[in-house]
Amino acid sequence: NITLADALKGIDLNIVLTDYSEEISSNRYLFSLNEKGEIPSEYPGLFAVLLDELARRAGFRWRNSFGTIRPLDPHPGPDGNKTWTDILLWETENYDIAVEYYSRSIERMKLGVSF
Repeated sequence: NITLADALKGIDLNIVLTDYSEEISSNRYLFSLNEKGEIPSEYPGLFAVLLDELARRAGFRWRNSFGTIRPLDPHPGPDGNKTWTDILLWETENYDIAVEYYSRSIERMKLGVSF
């Protein structure tokens, strides 16, 4: 019998985060990889700090099983017709957890996204 408190103990969760390393904005402080494509040790970003604390409390691991995507281009070319909802749906279909500051909407909840 596994209790709810121990449900994630020892699990490698597959996490996806938006990598803001190419941005000039303050979003870089949310999560951005260094030049080597690694999570910086000095300040890994708000999302990594929160994930590390959640992992510590719940007993799961994530740093060896995460993926990143680039943020949507605010001025997309002819093939750039994706929305943040499209990205969110792809993330939730392919990863255990999608880490981003998504807004909750009725449209997204109707599509099956849990917040």
